[in-house]
Amino acid sequence: MGEHIAPFETQDPFFSQIDDPLLTSIFMINTDHKTRFVVTPNFRIYDPKEELPLTIARRTSQVCCRWRKVILQSPLIWGSVIDFDLLRQKKDFWRKEVMRRTGSAPLCIMEHWERIRKLDVELKVLTTESPSIVRKLKKRPAPNLEFIIICSHRIAESGLSYNYREKIYAGRKPEGGNYSIFVPTFPRHLHAVWLLQLRGLTIGWMLEADIFPLLERMTLLETLKIDATTDLNMDNIPTKHIFLPNLVLLDLRNHFQFCHQVLASITPSPNCVLTLTSYDWKAKDVSSHCDKLPSMTNILKKYTAAYFGTRKVSHLKLFLSGSRFSIETSMGPATTSQLLHFEVHPDEKLPFIICSSIMDCIISAVELSSITTLEVALHPTPKCDMLHSDLVALFSACTLTRIIQVTKKATDVLYELAQEHHSLFPSLEVLCVKTEEPTILTRSEQVDYFEGLLALLEARQELKSPVKVLDLTGCDVGKSAIIEFWDKSVEVNVRRREELCVMKNGHGDSPEHCHSCGIAQILDMDIASFKGLEEYTYPIKRQRRGFAEAISGVIFKLFSAEEPKYGPAFKWGPTV
Repeated sequence: MGEHIAPFETQDPFFSQIDDPLLTSIFMINTDHKTRFVVTPNFRIYDPKEELPLTIARRTSQVCCRWRKVILQSPLIWGSVIDFDLLRQKKDFWRKEVMRRTGSAPLCIMEHWERIRKLDVELKVLTTESPSIVRKLKKRPAPNLEFIIICSHRIAESGLSYNYREKIYAGRKPEGGNYSIFVPTFPRHLHAVWLLQLRGLTIGWMLEADIFPLLERMTLLETLKIDATTDLNMDNIPTKHIFLPNLVLLDLRNHFQFCHQVLASITPSPNCVLTLTSYDWKAKDVSSHCDKLPSMTNILKKYTAAYFGTRKVSHLKLFLSGSRFSIETSMGPATTSQLLHFEVHPDEKLPFIICSSIMDCIISAVELSSITTLEVALHPTPKCDMLHSDLVALFSACTLTRIIQVTKKATDVLYELAQEHHSLFPSLEVLCVKTEEPTILTRSEQVDYFEGLLALLEARQELKSPVKVLDLTGCDVGKSAIIEFWDKSVEVNVRRREELCVMKNGHGDSPEHCHSCGIAQILDMDIASFKGLEEYTYPIKRQRRGFAEAISGVIFKLFSAEEPKYGPAFKWGPTV
């Protein structure tokens, strides 16, 4: 194939010490991409940041003789990277070569049915005959099948179109225009043997109650995701209990009543993780849930207690606005662990009674002293005051929280709570401030922005629990300029990018390091271009409002400045 292969031994001593089994494992990890793709009316788009697995496998075989030998002796790798989009050449040489390299390994493709492990069928145009595909599949044995997706994105004029845009996107127009999706449902009384051996099952958009009797026999299921937007007849959902002893992830997205019915009917493994999103599209639907709240609360408490009881959870995220509520755990960006997630996202108004019950599950069922990092995004409305006592209870339980990330509006709420409850967050050391959107603020908005932040820090100082580190690196107040500064009367360090300080004698060619001046830091800016900056610097002893105005003056000045000329990595600055 005209490939140039490097000498047998690689020049890198590290790779030369890796034995073949370990090298094979590395190759399998590199080619086992669970790439998510977006279906549009014309084509599907893979994540541009990722190379396709088949391309990775081919390039790996071209690095050197040893790598080529190892990967060509690994048919399992080649069997898992089959991609017909990359095998559409006019000549069939490469297609046959790839199939030869698969040996007798299980395949993740549509052909060679008996060997299929993963099946992804994309129907370009849906007709009335499309559901027959599923009926044909059930008649064929598939002893290796573990994963199956059947989806379509183009609807022929057949009466099968199901427009989900208004519900799925809550009125937001999806990219690529307004289009419909229909997912063929499982035929009634489907008893294909291979369905019983599936480890993962995703049911989307179109759902019939006939799937639930089938679940009773799918005892090998490890993940079950139901994202159905159809209005089901709840009387058709069986009340018979379903035992799924191997289920470790249950993901439900539907209206409250449906989610409650499914949760009440399924008994998963003791360590099962629940992801729950409740969509209630009409206000009248919310009021009808009150009788089911006690039962739902008890179920959620069991999942929550099991989750926190078997994992060391140190990160919690809370989002609250007038139309959406969510609370979830976070294990960090490098983990593959499943995350506990509860969300209420109605089409009209937020059902606060449901949100309160969910927060009660978190507060009463677990010990939150393990939470060391808390992210709080609050967008308060007058009705959000209904959750005031729940917020106080949640924050009071986070006794060992060291790091809090807040938005501007969350800062105001925390300040009010700090005035009422002096014991909140006794271990708080780091306060991270993030703007909701990177918009340019007016001068009055800038003054108000830092007014609340100053008030919160001064309140902590008066309570003898001062914040030790203030992180403003996520605080975008205009264009690409990121600004750090603070009044030394508030005894905090400032997390910064550069150890440079704006001071009256620091505007020369060699900017000096910080020497405890009134303004702590301005990031990534050419200090020499701001020789008149001192006119915006008020005396340190000024009142808080005066200093906030001084800060806003600095920001206003920066809006007309040149773009930053450098962008060094983040690091800790000296004590201010």
